[in-house]
Amino acid sequence: MSRKAVFLDKDGTIVPETGARTADVNVRPVPEAVEAIRKLRAAGFVIVVVTNQAAIARGYFTESELAVAHKALLAKFDAAGAPIDAVYYCPHLPDGTVMPYAIACGCRKPKPGLLLRAAEELRVDLTQSYMIGDGERDILAARAVGCKGTARVRPYQAGAAEQCRQLGQTGQTSQTGRTGQTGQTRDTQADAVFEHVRDAADWVLAVERGKRPSPLRLAVLLSGGGTTLENLFAKIEQGSLDARVEVVIASRPDAYGLERAKNHGGDAVVIERKKFADTASFSAALNERLERYNVELVCLAGFMVKWQIPDRHIGRAMNIHPALIPAFCGKGFYGHFVHEAVIEHGAKVSGCTVHFVDRAYDHGPIIVQKTVPVLADDTPETLAARVFEKECEAYPEAVQLFAEGRLRIDGQRVRVLTKTEAEV
Repeated sequence: MSRKAVFLDKDGTIVPETGARTADVNVRPVPEAVEAIRKLRAAGFVIVVVTNQAAIARGYFTESELAVAHKALLAKFDAAGAPIDAVYYCPHLPDGTVMPYAIACGCRKPKPGLLLRAAEELRVDLTQSYMIGDGERDILAARAVGCKGTARVRPYQAGAAEQCRQLGQTGQTSQTGRTGQTGQTRDTQADAVFEHVRDAADWVLAVERGKRPSPLRLAVLLSGGGTTLENLFAKIEQGSLDARVEVVIASRPDAYGLERAKNHGGDAVVIERKKFADTASFSAALNERLERYNVELVCLAGFMVKWQIPDRHIGRAMNIHPALIPAFCGKGFYGHFVHEAVIEHGAKVSGCTVHFVDRAYDHGPIIVQKTVPVLADDTPETLAARVFEKECEAYPEAVQLFAEGRLRIDGQRVRVLTKTEAEV
C-alpha cells in the first residue's frame, strides 16, 4: 500500500541556513521544524528530507563527513520526539571541481530524482504528498512529479525578513492566480507561503481535512461556446463552488468561451490544434501551459480534440459527457450525435456523466451521474436542453467534492466520502 509523505528541504527549512563549508555535526534543529514534524507524523505522514549538497562536488566536505553530520542531526530530531524517516541528498553540481560529482544529473533539485527515488523505496504516493521548502527549486521538483501541495517558507537564517517579504505576505496563501503580491510568475509560485515551517505543516493538515485555505485552482479546456464554463463561473460567483478559474484554454481561436473568460476577468489562451502536426506535439504545448499555471484540477468543457494526458493529471482532470456512460459514449459521440442516438435507440432515460479523464474516450472512473426522462416527442434539441440542466448541477457538484477532498479512486470506481470521513 502506498503512503503519503511530506518532503522537507534541509538547509534553511529544518536547520538554519549557514552557508558553512563543513558538514557541521553541531547544527541544531529549527524549533518550529521539530513541532511541525511531530504534527505531521501524528497525522500519518512519512517524513522525508530531500536536499542538494553541492558542497561535495565543490570539495568542501566528503560524503562520509556528510553521513556523520546527518546521523547526528537525525539523532537530535529523534531525541526531540520528531523522528525523520529518511534523508536523500544530491552531491552533484555541473560546474563542481571534484569527480565523479561534477556532472549534470537527474537528482539535483529542481530535477525530481530525489523524490522519485524516495517514492519507490518508501512506497510513497507522490500525488498524495506535499513539499515544504525555502526555495523555488523545491517547489518545481514537487510540481514535476504531481505532488498534492507545495508550501514555501522563509529561509531560517539571520537577515531573512526582507527575503520573506519578497515571497509574499507571511502567514498567507500566495496569490497563485495572478502575478501580484508575490512578485513572481506562475511558474515558480508555491500553493502557499508562510513565515515558519510550523505554519506550513498546519496548512498541510488543513488541506488534508478538506478545509481549503484558498479556492481550488482550475483550468478549463474548451473548443466552442463555453456554456459549461459560464455555469462554473456562475456557481463560483454564487458562492456554492469553492474554486477559481485560473485559465481557459481553447483549441480554436474563434471559440466564444474565450470571450466568456475575458468577461469574468480570467486568462484566455489559444492553443490551436491545427497548427500542430500531431496529437503528441499539441499535447506537449498544452501540458506546458497547464504546468505554467500550476492548476489543481483540469475541467474539460466541450474540448473536441484528443489530449494525451500526462501522469501528473491522472486523477486531476474531469470531463462531462451528455449521456449515461458507458452508454452512448466514445469516439464520435458528442453534441447532437449523442442525443440523436439516444432517441433512435428508444432509450427511456438519458442524462449526463462527470468522470475522471484517462487515456481513452469517455472511459475514466465515474464521479457523478444525473438522469432525465426521454419523452416520446423529444427531438435532439429538446433532449439536449433537458440534459444540460442536469449538467449544470452535476459538474459543479463533482468539482466541489474534489475541492473538499471527498473523492477516492479505487480502480474504475470512485468513492464519495462523507465530510467526516474526509477529515480523518
